[in-house]
Amino acid sequence: MRLLAALLALIVLPGPVGAEPAQIGRPGPPKKPPAGQAGPKNPEALPEGEIRVKAGNQEQTSKGHYKFRDFVDMRMGEMRIQADRADVDETLRPDGTKGHKVVAEGNVVFLRGEERLSGERLEIDDTGKGTFTDARGFVEPGVFVEGKKIERLDDRTYRVEGGTFTSCAQPNPRWGFSASSAKIKVNDKIIAKNALFKVKSVPVFYLPVLVDPIRDDQ
Repeated sequence: MRLLAALLALIVLPGPVGAEPAQIGRPGPPKKPPAGQAGPKNPEALPEGEIRVKAGNQEQTSKGHYKFRDFVDMRMGEMRIQADRADVDETLRPDGTKGHKVVAEGNVVFLRGEERLSGERLEIDDTGKGTFTDARGFVEPGVFVEGKKIERLDDRTYRVEGGTFTSCAQPNPRWGFSASSAKIKVNDKIIAKNALFKVKSVPVFYLPVLVDPIRDDQ
């Protein structure tokens, strides 16, 4: 019993700097990309089904449910999530395989490639589909976005409610527009509804629908 108690204590107490992170899930064999296609953008991406987490406090509260507290640093596939606290639940996908759902709260930062989004709450699964609350950040190629709700539908599509958009990096952007709702198609375009275009925060014109090209080559 004393040995068991000592092992449990090692799970929940903060580990030293450089300690091995907690690992959730059993990684599957690495997948080779189809002929003629490139592999993952990030060579450090984790295998499907594996999550690695560093946190000051780690605890498994029930089968398939994990709690992490005190600065959480999580890696999942090509994604990285940092937050004050996070819960991870194992889920069952429609095809019968196991997946994971993450709920992160408090100073949440999401990173993947050039994507940088921060907010107060994030619910996301290991396919990358999720929802940010009161979020702001950067998506490719050079789009700054802020919204009451930002849904990440997949690696190339976002849906934004109550959002503002610009590609100007100045503290007070030279131009931008707000919209009641919008869809961002990465490296393609933004389709916005009820768009109010502004120059230096001054409203200039309103459009019921605005299509803004955001391709790298434009």
